[in-house]
Amino acid sequence: MAAKKAVLRADTWRRVERLRGRTAAPSYAVRHHAGPAAEHAERYVRLAAEGVDAVFLGLQDLNGPDDLERLAPMLA
Repeated sequence: MAAKKAVLRADTWRRVERLRGRTAAPSYAVRHHAGPAAEHAERYVRLAAEGVDAVFLGLQDLNGPDDLERLAPMLA
């Protein structure tokens, strides 16, 4: 399991670095609401408590069904 997490982490790092280009990492993170999956999940729980019943995700580099695995922590 640790090896899989390391591979996913490296893949995520590669994708973010490619997408952010020359934008400073902190600026990119703020602009794109970047953060760990657990933080996003907590945000969605708070939104649901406020009555939000749908959330739309915009994935910048969704290439196929396998990429949805990255969302698993937020869909649990």
